[in-house]
Amino acid sequence: MHHLWTIPELLDLVLNELQEADLPNMARVCKAFWAPTVRLIWQLVPSLSNLLSLFPEERQHVYRSSSPEPWEVVSPVGKAPTLRMGEI
Repeated sequence: MHHLWTIPELLDLVLNELQEADLPNMARVCKAFWAPTVRLIWQLVPSLSNLLSLFPEERQHVYRSSSPEPWEVVSPVGKAPTLRMGEI
């Protein structure tokens, strides 16, 4: 790989010019492209509902929240960040 691709700003500029359909292919090109590309792919995900639909039906819950975003990131000291759902 050319050292030019190790410049994060340049890689970000290139990735932002690609179409959505090309991003998964870029993530597979090499290890250096994977993290920035996957980060961009996750930014394009409009909601977690498609991801939640992968769980078995008995584990899926309908939830309502007064806030527009029912998920919040909780990061206790000394532990890995976890995702907690708002009030059900």
